[in-house]
Amino acid sequence: MKRLLFPVLTLATLIGLLLFSEGIAAQFSENLEAVAKIYLRYGLQAAIWLSGAHVVTRLIEVVLWDRISKRLLAKEPPRIFKDIVTLLVFAVAISGIVATVLDRSITGLWATSGILGLVVGFALKDMILDIACGVSLQMEKPFVIGDWIEIQGNRPENHVVARVTEINWRTTRFKTTSKNLVVVPNRKLCDATITNFRAEDPTCRADILLVFDPVLPHDEVSEVLLDAMRKAADGEKILHKPVPEVRLGDCNLAGQAYEARFFFSSMYLSPGMAKDLGMQAIMKSLRTAGLQTVHGVLPITAQTRYG
Repeated sequence: MKRLLFPVLTLATLIGLLLFSEGIAAQFSENLEAVAKIYLRYGLQAAIWLSGAHVVTRLIEVVLWDRISKRLLAKEPPRIFKDIVTLLVFAVAISGIVATVLDRSITGLWATSGILGLVVGFALKDMILDIACGVSLQMEKPFVIGDWIEIQGNRPENHVVARVTEINWRTTRFKTTSKNLVVVPNRKLCDATITNFRAEDPTCRADILLVFDPVLPHDEVSEVLLDAMRKAADGEKILHKPVPEVRLGDCNLAGQAYEARFFFSSMYLSPGMAKDLGMQAIMKSLRTAGLQTVHGVLPITAQTRYG
């Protein structure tokens, strides 16, 4: 309630000054010009409208955003919605100033604003598209702050895996596993294919593809890979259930492919960190068992897919 105290006191003070403006003017100077009195009265009326808008926005913030929204959504409402509501409240206040204080028709104001809006909209079409896409992202919620997502590029090496840190009017900010800040215009996100590793269920699957000599016994290789993933599982980051598994892939001139699958929680690990832990465990078990991939200890192919 402390946030409401100052704007309410300001509004009450301005209303008091307006009610007693004639007496205040006479008190300071009996010869105060009539024009100055008019400006004083107009200024107080305009200030009351703006102060009232400030009180309304604070009241909405305290009652709607802080109490009702947090109880219903169980989280902080998006900032973009707060900004839109604040903008609408002050637009109404400015219209009230034009209509009551200046005694002008607001129809002409809105008509002029519409023409001006077309000109500005054409000049700032990319920014407006970013804002519209930002509103769409907030309504559809393909991801929220804290989610790990993958933004797919035109080629696999251009895919970006990062955690959502902030969703703004025009851009969305991400932090990669390298701690780099990535800022993406919202219109790019609306056109992109996005994989959300957390979504409703934080359980994700990592697939690591390894290639071995075809003459090696399949059961032996599979058991070594399974043992590595079981040892890596701690039940919180790398999960015991669903259980890890190994599947045979294609056998070609490069060798026999094995697909090692394990599950991790995106609440604690990024996809890159999960891949790193899985690879470390597998390489350690391969050395212990005396096994090698086709091109030595390091695999000829090591891809990680999530699903």
